[in-house]
Formats: sequence, C-alpha cells, structure tokens
Amino acid sequence: MSVTRTVVRGVERHGVVQEIGEEWVLMAAVRDGGYLNGYMALRLDLIRRVRAAHGLEDFLRRRPDWPPAPLASGISTGAQGILERGTENSQVLSVFLEEKWEGIFFVGVPVKFSKKTVDMVTIGKNARWEEGTFKVRYKDLSQISFGGDYEKALWAAVGGPASVPV
Repeated sequence: MSVTRTVVRGVERHGVVQEIGEEWVLMAAVRDGGYLNGYMALRLDLIRRVRAAHGLEDFLRRRPDWPPAPLASGISTGAQGILERGTENSQVLSVFLEEKWEGIFFVGVPVKFSKKTVDMVTIGKNARWEEGTFKVRYKDLSQISFGGDYEKALWAAVGGPASVPV
C-alpha cells in the first residue's frame, strides 16, 4: 500500500501492513524497485490518504526475501513498544519528528526509556557518535524506521555497540 501523510507533503511511504495499533501502523517498508527495506511505523493521526499498490504484493510474494520476518508484537503499546521492538531487530533506529522539523530525522540507539520520553545516543551528520543523549518526547515522533539499508550501512560505518557513548 502507499501512504500519504499530513507531514512532508507529496512524499509517499510504501509498505505492507504488519500490525495496526491504536496510534501507530507497522509496515514492512518497500523501497523503489519493490524490495523489502526494513520496517517503519507511522503515526495514524498523520495519515492523510491510503491507496492499494496494485500488483506490489503479488510481485513481493515472488521474491526470495518474502515474507518479511515477523516481529514480536508491541505496536499496540505505543511509541515506546515500537522503539523496544526496533532495538530487538536492528542495531540503530531512525526517528522522525516531522511536525517540528520537516525532512530531518535522527539515527541512534535508545538508552533510557521513561513514561513520556526516550533518551537516545545519536549518530551525527559526520557519521560519528554524538556526545551525550538526545531526549525525544513520544508525542513528537511521526515515524520510526529500523532494519533498512540506510540504518545497516550507517551502523557498519560507525562501529558496534562498544563505540556507543552512554
């Protein structure tokens, strides 16, 4: 399916729905060319339009990487549950705060969860771990992505868990 949101107008997200919760939808992300590319969770209240991508699922079903790997359920628990599931399946996560900063996202590792926020150690634009933590309010998140090609490549460039400053 293709999803158009109220943030970042004109940009569609493509994927196959895995789970729908009260506030979020989890999708196996599909990149250009019809290839699976990790997962993305989108906030439901920011979705403007959904349309079926006719033929996409049929094409995906014929691919050797179909079906997407199942994830432990957790989307119904909200943003914190999605972040926790994401860290179980990917070394780093991308978090988008598009209502505040259109087109900007942060890639990093959650290091401390609280009731309303998560502290993350992020990777800077120079592909190095930033000093300290970045506090993100769950209500400001518009998209959470993990396990995709970008996250995997960035992780490979910056190094493993031993290099994460906490």
